[in-house]
Amino acid sequence: MLDALQHENLNMFLIVVSADVQPMAKERVRSLGAIAFLEKPVTPEALRPVLKE
Repeated sequence: MLDALQHENLNMFLIVVSADVQPMAKERVRSLGAIAFLEKPVTPEALRPVLKE
């Protein structure tokens, strides 16, 4: 999905929430334009600093 969105040249902030916590998955998400990668289950404490940034 991130790859498809990147090709659309849309100006948006993407936060990925996933249970796949492998380092390569996190790197790929960042390389495709996500501003953050949060592990499931997401807590308010984890989300709050990302939204403030």
